Amino acid sequence: MNSHTHSSVQQVNNNSQVVINELIIINNDRYEGYINAAREVKDNDLKVLFTQLGIQSLKCNAELKRLLPFSNSMPTVEISDDLFRACIFIKAWVHINDRKGVLTACENGESMTVGYYKRALEREMPDEVRLTLIRQKSDLYEVQNSLRNLAQIS
Repeated sequence: MNSHTHSSVQQVNNNSQVVINELIIINNDRYEGYINAAREVKDNDLKVLFTQLGIQSLKCNAELKRLLPFSNSMPTVEISDDLFRACIFIKAWVHINDRKGVLTACENGESMTVGYYKRALEREMPDEVRLTLIRQKSDLYEVQNSLRNLAQIS
């Protein structure tokens, strides 16, 4: 292996690590948003759903952390405030007890999360990382569609 090949492989690994760290932060925010919503919402079915979605974020993070070469290295990553704002909207809708509003706000949050995954997949990365992100993005897209459907019938 020549030095050029070695440095490009190293670069892919460094890029992957940044992508994974960004998505861990996104999933942490997603977890916090859903667990807080589960505590606040009045409808039992939504409490169960939001708890399950929070747990899904923890599972995503466990998978992502297994892909990191150094589990204790988490560089600071700048993330857009969009997801934070989505959490604020969810909290606002929960407080006015509007089921459709809560579900719509959650669907918008999922849309942002799927967008982060789409942008992450535009980067160069090893196949194992790519396959994990593709599967997680697909699961999140299903959640987004389910939330949209629930909001339409509420």
